[in-house]
Amino acid sequence: MSDMNFRALLGHGRRLLRRMRVDESTDQSAGTYALLALRLERDLARQGKGRSILITAAKDDSVALEATVELAWSLAADLGHTVLMVDGGFASNTLSAALAVDDKVGLSELLEGPAHGFAALQLRLQPTQHEHIAILPRGHDRETTIRVEAVRGLIAAACEHFDFVLVQGSLTVEPERSLAFGSLVDAALLFAVEDATTIDDVARGQRLLNDCGARRVALVLANRRQVPAPANTEPGA
Repeated sequence: MSDMNFRALLGHGRRLLRRMRVDESTDQSAGTYALLALRLERDLARQGKGRSILITAAKDDSVALEATVELAWSLAADLGHTVLMVDGGFASNTLSAALAVDDKVGLSELLEGPAHGFAALQLRLQPTQHEHIAILPRGHDRETTIRVEAVRGLIAAACEHFDFVLVQGSLTVEPERSLAFGSLVDAALLFAVEDATTIDDVARGQRLLNDCGARRVALVLANRRQVPAPANTEPGA
């Protein structure tokens, strides 16, 4: 997958975050990420367990947040997979905050002690409104030391019970902590936004992922939708 680039559209992420928090009746799914989800399903051999992916953005962590949510929704709603989203952004804390679980224990607590099995992981998972999607919050970060064995045990336990494990990482805020997942996941996705991300941003992101030992890295070029401004409904407009 290192020689493959993908194209996707951003724009549903914030709406899907709301759907995960508030049960809304709508038949729309992510849709735009269906092809990316299908490609990952095909290219990442399951071999009897789930597949793990580190999701990063070359410049803006909010892009990685939206991409994680959209991809999770497409994998679950369009393809029927079970998905665990892991907030591996640590100091950036975007995923946990967006889903209002930033006050819950989670990843930081799991990484403090020895490697844990699924029972310890399950105690820290939070549900979403989609029955096939769960989240592991960042937890109460106390500058947790990242130990490779603890990360490896976490990924292994998660992959035994979920079809896909999506780790949202950060390349902009304390990247060395998120990149502890890089050499242990099956693949890493680096998102760049057309007309917003520079070549230098992409080169830096690719270098960081390569240096941390990521085995398979794919660049995803995303287009942001142009969202029409709401009509003026003020009296007299």
